[in-house]
Amino acid sequence: MTDFERSLPIILEFEGGKVDDPTDPGGRTAFGITQRTYDGWRSSAGWPIHDVYTIEQTEVAEIYLKRFWERGRCGTLIWPLSLLHFDACMNHGTEPKKADGTLKINAARLLQRALLLDGREIDGVLGPQTVMLTTLTPIKELCDRYLLERFFRYDELVDANPRLAKFYSGGWELRLEKLYRIVYT
Repeated sequence: MTDFERSLPIILEFEGGKVDDPTDPGGRTAFGITQRTYDGWRSSAGWPIHDVYTIEQTEVAEIYLKRFWERGRCGTLIWPLSLLHFDACMNHGTEPKKADGTLKINAARLLQRALLLDGREIDGVLGPQTVMLTTLTPIKELCDRYLLERFFRYDELVDANPRLAKFYSGGWELRLEKLYRIVYT
């Protein structure tokens, strides 16, 4: 079993179901896939656009693999860091820059912060140097720091938009606690 195959059911526990919460910046989602992501996926394959609520499980798995696992380079990391990074890719994104060219706080940037790069550039790109540095830190220590960086990021998001507070205690905090338990089992 690959780390992706091992990770996907865990992520789907967090992302399962259909949601259309007006306070969620992701908007209408099914199994963690936003309508915009689903539209882009179908368009890039030359298929007609459908409501995300009609998404099939094979599409969910393929989108997770291509748009999050592979784009996030999760497979270059060892277990359980690969799981934590995959989950962060789902929640924080994989792209290092916004459309306007400014840096984005994405999953790789959070991982780089957890690595305590001491003067090295935090660019939001999971390149060979970042991957190599993950092998020089004891894995559980790095996982602890990565989860902590994610807690800090959620705090920043709630500070910037207090309407997101319901997602903090209702989901984000529980998600990170479960991931922490997985790291230590």
